[in-house]
Amino acid sequence: MYLDLEDYKRPATVEQCIDLLGGKGSSAIAGGTYLNVRDHERVARLVDLQALPLRGIERVGDAVKVGALVTLSELVDAAGELGPGLGALVEAARGERNLCTRNRSTVGGRLGRRRGDARVATALAALDAKLELLAADGTRTHVGVTEYLTAAAAPHLVLGVSLRADTRASRYASFAPTVMESPVADAALAIAADGTWRLASGGHGPHGRGVVVLAKASALAGDAHADDWRARFDAAALDELPSFADDRGSAEYRRDLSVTLAARLVAAASNGATPSGGAR
Repeated sequence: MYLDLEDYKRPATVEQCIDLLGGKGSSAIAGGTYLNVRDHERVARLVDLQALPLRGIERVGDAVKVGALVTLSELVDAAGELGPGLGALVEAARGERNLCTRNRSTVGGRLGRRRGDARVATALAALDAKLELLAADGTRTHVGVTEYLTAAAAPHLVLGVSLRADTRASRYASFAPTVMESPVADAALAIAADGTWRLASGGHGPHGRGVVVLAKASALAGDAHADDWRARFDAAALDELPSFADDRGSAEYRRDLSVTLAARLVAAASNGATPSGGAR
């Protein structure tokens, strides 16, 4: 691995880091759970993020700030601090059953490749999280998760994630064939302080993983006890999820599974229960 590597840097500031990432063949590395496995063959300069001040979870005003270098294990350990309102993010992190991966994989790393990585990205989309980015020109911006994942690639650094501290409740569910695999599909639900429901679903597309915010289905979520609710919910969710083909012929199955997971979350939240078949 890293056969073309010529330079290794470990910057101490984010400004130094973004300058280094602007060079051709440069790539950032945090826990290495992605880069050490793939896409490292043509890396000429490796920029190690571990010395950057991007750790910690803290409440700032009405927001909870999660640093880009916070690991999935640290998210799980912070369950009490984050509270039930941000429980979807904790469950998404806990859903990574490979403990070695959980101990090394970071929030920023899960998002920085713009792969729409299942679990964390889906939970953050439902929670309407905002990512703080540092651009090559030094500009700091805040963007939503789905907006970030679909934006044109440009030199940048994910500094952290901001979430509403007053989120009333949130839940996450996923399905994977084995504990060592990424989910075939996953879904997350968040209920805002004003009672607004927000659903997100991940695991779509023939290449990589996409995250879709289900606005039409979310609008029906509060009516889960109506006799015809499930039929209307399924139709609305399927209408919003992308249709695609894949080599395994499982695309429609995955879409149906995503809808089922979302419906389970809504039904459980409506009944005040923990959904069956949660993070697995």
